[in-house]
Amino acid sequence: MIELGLAFASDENYIQPRYSGEASSETFGGRLHQYINHGERRPPPRSYPYYKNPKLLRVSSTECNLPNKNYAKLLVRAVLQFIGGDHHLLLRKSFLRKLDETYQLEVLDDPIWLCRLYTVLALGELYSIGRSGSTRRVTGVPGTAFFIKAMGFFQDMHEEPTVPYIETLLLLVRNYLEYIYK
Repeated sequence: MIELGLAFASDENYIQPRYSGEASSETFGGRLHQYINHGERRPPPRSYPYYKNPKLLRVSSTECNLPNKNYAKLLVRAVLQFIGGDHHLLLRKSFLRKLDETYQLEVLDDPIWLCRLYTVLALGELYSIGRSGSTRRVTGVPGTAFFIKAMGFFQDMHEEPTVPYIETLLLLVRNYLEYIYK
């Protein structure tokens, strides 16, 4: 395993704080141990090692053809107009700044960002196509092509989710619900 670059993540910086709720089996076992042993506290639970290696993630290519920058900004602004004020699923300034940076990069190597970007583009197309003033004709549900690309970039990060990853999940759920009820 070592020659493959796989190792246990034993560094405590990688492990997020653990929370044991009142109804967890860990808390119940600790209280039972304390009752049986007349108040003696049980040692803290050990942290379980897990593998952390980018090679273990779902393989996704970050090669993509981004749409025209002006069209992408138009779609992002449509999302900000329709759901930005009510649901706060993305921060306006930082998202637009990251969008500009994406169009300046030669190599796109962040699949979570690309998933989030294409999800927003899918929502933008869903909200903007078919509205008054739109001259673009689309067969099928608008934004489906962007949504399919977004799902191609999606990564499973169960062990250590980040804030952008959780925001991407929220956008994916929002997008999925929009397609169901559209």
